[in-house]
Amino acid sequence: MPVVPLRDQQCPCEVGGAPGRLRVCDLAGEGKVLVVKHDGKVSALGTKCSHYGAPLEKGVVANGRVRCPWHGACFSLATGDIEDFPGLDGVPCYQAVVEADGGVRVRARRADLQANKCSQQLAGRKEDGQDVILVLGGGGAGASCVEAVRKSGFTGRLVLATREKHLPYDRPKLSKALDMDAEKLRLRTPEFYKAADIEVLTEHEAESISAEEKKVRFTNGTEIGYTALVVATGSRPRTLDCPGSDLANICVLRSPDDGNAIAGLIPGQNVVIVGTSFIGMEAASYCVGKASSVTVVGPGDVPFARSLGTEIGAMLQGLHEEKGVVVKNGLNVTEFKAGEDGKLAQVVLSDGTELPADVCLLGVGAIPCTEVLKGVVDLDERGYCRGR
Repeated sequence: MPVVPLRDQQCPCEVGGAPGRLRVCDLAGEGKVLVVKHDGKVSALGTKCSHYGAPLEKGVVANGRVRCPWHGACFSLATGDIEDFPGLDGVPCYQAVVEADGGVRVRARRADLQANKCSQQLAGRKEDGQDVILVLGGGGAGASCVEAVRKSGFTGRLVLATREKHLPYDRPKLSKALDMDAEKLRLRTPEFYKAADIEVLTEHEAESISAEEKKVRFTNGTEIGYTALVVATGSRPRTLDCPGSDLANICVLRSPDDGNAIAGLIPGQNVVIVGTSFIGMEAASYCVGKASSVTVVGPGDVPFARSLGTEIGAMLQGLHEEKGVVVKNGLNVTEFKAGEDGKLAQVVLSDGTELPADVCLLGVGAIPCTEVLKGVVDLDERGYCRGR
């Protein structure tokens, strides 16, 4: 357990250091720590985000937390615990003491310095635990929920049921790496769930819920009774209702299987992507260098206009165009046309343009998967739960 003064590292907590600054300091060759001065206190944490290893020194400090610069995960400066997702693990938090001359002394375990992430201890199931918590949905929300339940000390039966054949995985990464194997996207391993006594039931799609009997029936004919039920079924991709929308090679992206299938179609082909937000633009970036041509179509003035604003959207459009992506703004798709083989051949736009297209990926929004809640909760005409 090295104890090393950091007076000579020009750490942010020295006299005159600006509050909220972050600096990585070397701990006598044993490893590195992130030292932060905020609200008159000094903290020492792991240097990298536990999600994908982003350098936290480039993040932002506010309200007692440091926010990752890549995807926005937040970590407590006092404990290192993760307080906002994405990500499931915290980062190590080390003992930091400010000495009389303004230097900092940090105490850290070598194992923590090497791991740079830490998981909270989860409770297990006890034989006398009669309560059952059932979570429907195997995305990030469902996976986070079952972990939070075990962290809270729940010792009853805990079940996560998902319609997919895969363990919970990092779905947002699909559009960044269409060809990635499902196992590499896993949020947790099978051993993790086994150790925490969390039952993960794959290929279990909920068919109906009986709130009176507190039971869920699945499409495979099985039933599970529950004490408490969490519905985290997420959404499914929206499609387009226009002529030819049922042609082969018009794709949506929701699962690793979808991504792998799309990745197999694009080499050497003309690819048209409909939608200029994250899924569409990230998929376009993936297609560069693989497809013969990549064209992105969207109704806005620039990509990402609604989420990031026009200035940033225009900058990101320029970066894509530098790589050969053609971006067509202010347009919609009116028709898909087939070739002689019956497969997609052209995408027709609202200005009459006919784009050659062997493959089309739709990234035009999502629809909530709430059909199982009909008659159980109040849903509006779009399938969203009405506010109380």
